Amino acid sequence: MSSNTIFRVITGIILVLLTFIAPWWLVMILAAGACFYFFHYFEIVGLGLIIDSLYNAPIRDLGHIQVFCALLGLVVLIAAEEVRERTRFGTR
Repeated sequence: MSSNTIFRVITGIILVLLTFIAPWWLVMILAAGACFYFFHYFEIVGLGLIIDSLYNAPIRDLGHIQVFCALLGLVVLIAAEEVRERTRFGTR
């Protein structure tokens, strides 16, 4: 295993632990940063699902949507992939 893979696994474990002890917005900001650092960081959607299942507060203004953080993670993932593809940020 390369050091980048080990760093990715450690980052994922830390983010999952932070999901249980930190505010949801802090976890999503850190996961967005990881999403821009790592290629294809699909873990952000899983973290969003965990946060949604913990807090499960439907948002009335958005049509009672209950998977807000998961959808937010998906949007960040798509945006990060597009930014990485269109800039030199993605060339490692």
